[in-house]
Amino acid sequence: MFAKRLKKTIKQTIQNTLNSLEKDTESIVNSINAKLKKDNETKSTNLNRQLKSSFFTITSFIVIVCAILSAFPERFLTSYLGKDISLKIKDNLVTPYDQLKTFLPSEYQSYYLVIVFFVGLFLYVISRLINRKKPTLSKKQTKALAERREFLQNHVKNKKKKLYDEYLQQSVIDYESKM
Repeated sequence: MFAKRLKKTIKQTIQNTLNSLEKDTESIVNSINAKLKKDNETKSTNLNRQLKSSFFTITSFIVIVCAILSAFPERFLTSYLGKDISLKIKDNLVTPYDQLKTFLPSEYQSYYLVIVFFVGLFLYVISRLINRKKPTLSKKQTKALAERREFLQNHVKNKKKKLYDEYLQQSVIDYESKM
């Protein structure tokens, strides 16, 4: 009587342990998948921020370079860069930049260079603020998580299936031996 109850308790414990193993494995795999998904989303967000930051950095650089180039006399640019290059710079950068000065009221036109410099500086500060990245997993950590997930999915689940099959075989043998 006691042996039957003990055997039944052991079988029930084995069944519960195997079921628990499967649930725990599923839980861990889902946790790893969620962590990897969150990391990919964070990497995507960081890339988006980096692109926006690059845009503002380049724009601030262009604005400041245009301000500096327009402050130089034309003969200075011609003597150092040559006539062709200085003419292209004047036509493509300095002239459009100088046309913006006409939009300012006349009492502020003397401060135009300072205003543009601060606009460029403001754009640069915006680029630095946008470029704040969130931490992500390293390649080594990502690889380790992927390997753990693969181990759990392949090895542990297969081992559980094998143990469950052995348990069923043993149950069938015990049942047949009773008959």
